[in-house]
Amino acid sequence: PKREVTESCPSRNSASSAPEAEPEPRTARRSPRQLAEPGSPRQRTGCYRRPASSPSSSSAPNMAAREASLELCVSRLKDGDADLHAKANAAMGLYRIVVDSEDDGVANMIVEAGALEPLVALLHCGCCEGKAGAARTLGAIADVAELSKRVVGAGALPALVALLKVGSDDGKVEAAGALSNIAASASLRALIVAAGALPVLVAVLQSGASRCREGAARMLSILAEDPFLRHKIVEAGGPSAPRA
Repeated sequence: PKREVTESCPSRNSASSAPEAEPEPRTARRSPRQLAEPGSPRQRTGCYRRPASSPSSSSAPNMAAREASLELCVSRLKDGDADLHAKANAAMGLYRIVVDSEDDGVANMIVEAGALEPLVALLHCGCCEGKAGAARTLGAIADVAELSKRVVGAGALPALVALLKVGSDDGKVEAAGALSNIAASASLRALIVAAGALPVLVAVLQSGASRCREGAARMLSILAEDPFLRHKIVEAGGPSAPRA
């Protein structure tokens, strides 16, 4: 079994002919996440949303540069000799690639390049900066409905719940955001609960830092859309009608 690595990271100033089935209901995304600069009143909400596309972002030179950057970041994540801070930078590099993309194909390219497993591994054994970055990137990938199950299949849920429980405040915010994006697919909510998320979310809601409580409340409000899970939230000591 993998051990959770706890460490203190210094803060950084970087940043067919059959009838077609109805689409699975998904919860609408909230406002974009933004990395707060030191002293800024704005904090990350823990929910990712792709911004409006740029007319010039699909040009051939930009696409070529993006693909090269994607390959480099994934290679760094897979490199067993790379240090943890280099892996953290690679995770955030992938996040920026998703942010700058104008369609879901880029996120799919990242998944097909084999990034999910090393991102999940970074959740387990990265520095706190790397864990937060990995959670943030997984959340961005999970914003694409078709990829949420791939993220879950890579083993992300237990690692995200663990980060939400014992991670840094940044890590907790990002873990709650990633779980919220995964929970937008209603069929995955029971799996999140089975991974032990409810008692951890309730604990964060009751005693976490303000921005961590915000992410936990949002996540609980999504789960509470299901009457059965709403009952489970109350059993875990949470509010009967959690509000984001």
